[in-house]
Amino acid sequence: MSTEVPDYRQYYNDRLSRYKYLLTEVEFTVKQVMPSDVHIHSMHGRIKELKSFLEKFERKGYVNVDQIEDVVGYRIVCLSLSDLSRVENVIRA
Repeated sequence: MSTEVPDYRQYYNDRLSRYKYLLTEVEFTVKQVMPSDVHIHSMHGRIKELKSFLEKFERKGYVNVDQIEDVVGYRIVCLSLSDLSRVENVIRA
């Protein structure tokens, strides 16, 4: 009895253009809606690299690639604690 192993490299590569598009949209949207009086130190996005994607899948023992929730990430570092809730509201809106 042979069990076919899914090709997660191909899964990742097939979706890479979508990940890039999503990151571009997030960057654009956040910059457009962030109030100008919120003191931002930096904003940076990233797409998890294929190697990290595969390592995480194996390390966590995932059985479905949809379990990986952080293929695309975006970090906002603000200078003031008082701005945190405002940044959160922008993200959740």
